[in-house]
Amino acid sequence: MDVKPNFFIVGAPRCGTTALYSYLRQHPDVFLPDYKEPHFFNTDMNSGGAIRDDAEYLALFASARDQARIGEASVYYLSSQAAPERIKSFCPTAKIVVMLRNPVDAVDALHAHQVAAWLEDVWDLELSYRPIQRFLDGRTCMSSFMTISNAIRRRRFGKRARS
Repeated sequence: MDVKPNFFIVGAPRCGTTALYSYLRQHPDVFLPDYKEPHFFNTDMNSGGAIRDDAEYLALFASARDQARIGEASVYYLSSQAAPERIKSFCPTAKIVVMLRNPVDAVDALHAHQVAAWLEDVWDLELSYRPIQRFLDGRTCMSSFMTISNAIRRRRFGKRARS
């Protein structure tokens, strides 16, 4: 019989999901696979490294033994439209652990991550937002180094921070 996860860690980027995943992996009654963020259930999103094959996904949990909790951590389940229903269908009794962080506090960490990943080439956080605001206000087009997805992500962070 295939071992299936019965809990999921989801959350916004830079909100502590990796830390929680690491802490829980140390507990003897919890199994989390070596591969973090398989993104199996968010089929509506293009997630790098996503596992889409059922057998490959279930193989992640094959070494689980007598642990009471078997889980996985994929942050983008939180923003996926497909993941909640797919998880519910897969395991109706699943527990979901949601990691959140004040968006204003998370912006610095998110920006630093973007810079480290070479997705952003403006190292100063405040300066990095200026071309985006001009774009969102309709006063200019995006600089070549900015992508629409980054602008949308920052706009969502900004709206959440204001509410």
